[in-house]
Amino acid sequence: MGVEVELLYQALGTPLGIAVTVSNVPKAQQRLHQERAKLQDPDLAVLQFRTSPFQPEGEVWIVKATPPKPPVEPQNAPV
Repeated sequence: MGVEVELLYQALGTPLGIAVTVSNVPKAQQRLHQERAKLQDPDLAVLQFRTSPFQPEGEVWIVKATPPKPPVEPQNAPV
């Protein structure tokens, strides 16, 4: 199991996600995207790979995003 797989599941197991120090942010994000696609685990779909606003040259945030909720149809709405 590669380090990317470990990071994906580590982030998934936290309430918000994790911050990872990297040497090349775009390449790290690309590798995370590729590994997630290979795994085909629908649980990983909530993860986003963002550049840290505090360390944009050397840190990636793997954060959990809530999936969009389907629209709720009003029940017993007046016509």
